Amino acid sequence: MILLTNLLMVSQNCCRLTFCFIVNNLRLKLDRAAVALEDLASKGPMKPEELRGLKDLDDYVKNEDITTINGLKRMPPRVGVREVNDETNYRTGWLLSEEMTKMMLDEAMKTKNSIYKA
Repeated sequence: MILLTNLLMVSQNCCRLTFCFIVNNLRLKLDRAAVALEDLASKGPMKPEELRGLKDLDDYVKNEDITTINGLKRMPPRVGVREVNDETNYRTGWLLSEEMTKMMLDEAMKTKNSIYKA
């Protein structure tokens, strides 16, 4: 009987621990999504993998660099009304309107506030 009681307690503790792991993982995923939304709102969409970090694409195209040419084919269509310079050359820098950017940043902030309340 004591063995059965101990086994039941261990089982309940494992369920609680598993639940804590699941909740923590969800919090981490929400935080990453909020950070990605902030980056999208402030720096625009990401460049294709072949073009990340490259600054002057004309030199690469002139020298017929196949990787860069293929990356330009995969480049997303230009969106947005504003342009910002991305110092890391990891994102395009094409931003949406001020209202849409503000809405995106507000949603990211709401998500972060809900995560870090506890």
